[in-house]
Amino acid sequence: MSNEDMTTRPTIETVLDRINTLSVHIDERFDQINRQMTTLDERIGNLEQQGTDLNRRVDAIEQNHAAMEKHLKRIDIRLDRIEGMVLMVRSGLDDLRDQLSERIPEIR
Repeated sequence: MSNEDMTTRPTIETVLDRINTLSVHIDERFDQINRQMTTLDERIGNLEQQGTDLNRRVDAIEQNHAAMEKHLKRIDIRLDRIEGMVLMVRSGLDDLRDQLSERIPEIR
């Protein structure tokens, strides 16, 4: 090699140092990416758990809603029966009043 080549070209040691430096930098970046991926995995795991918890809550609400619907249907049936009984009593009272009015005219 000429003197000129020695001043413009890096030595093999310089090239190897640069490669090692680049390798260290790449390793550091991969470590950083791995840490970020671990953090993302943890967050995704937390979101999945929250989704599971939310699904359980929705299921419980749906079960409560179904039970409430059954209960309301029973109440509705009872109210219908009571309404029928009230109408019968009213009709009976009207008949009784009419009968009393026929026998005692002053009631009207």
